[in-house]
Amino acid sequence: MEDIGLLLSYIETEVKEGKKAWIGNGVIVDRDTILNLVERIRIALPQATGEAQIRQAKREAQEIIDLAEQRKAGMIDTSMAMKEAKVRAEKIIMQAAENKKAMEKELEQNVSVVLTTVSNYLEEASKWVDNATKVVKEKLKTE
Repeated sequence: MEDIGLLLSYIETEVKEGKKAWIGNGVIVDRDTILNLVERIRIALPQATGEAQIRQAKREAQEIIDLAEQRKAGMIDTSMAMKEAKVRAEKIIMQAAENKKAMEKELEQNVSVVLTTVSNYLEEASKWVDNATKVVKEKLKTE
C-alpha cells in the first residue's frame, strides 16, 4: 500500500517546482505526473481508509450468515435443535451488525483524517501560490 501522505507531498512538490505562468498567478505542472499521482492516491485510498477491510469483513460476515443458514436448514427437525440454531444465527447476525457499525465508524474517522490532511496540503499550496503572486506583482511594479 502506498503512503498517501507521500503521494500528496509529491503533488505539492510538483506544484512548488512548477514553472511560473507568464500571465496570471498560475503554475505550469506536468499534467501526466499529477494525474498519475492522483490515480495512485485513488488506488491506495480504499486500503488507507479501511474500505477494503470493511468489504472483506462484510463478505466474511455474509459467509458466516450463509453458513449459519445452511447449518440451520440441515439440522434435525427437533425443537431443541431448531432453537439452538436460531440462537446461533441471531448471535452471528448481531455480531456482524456490530462489526459493520464499528468498521463504518472507523472508515468515517479514517476518511475524515485523509480529507483533513488533503485540505491542509491544499491550504498550504494556496498560501504558496498567493505569496508567489504577490512577489510577481511586486516585481512587475518595480520594473
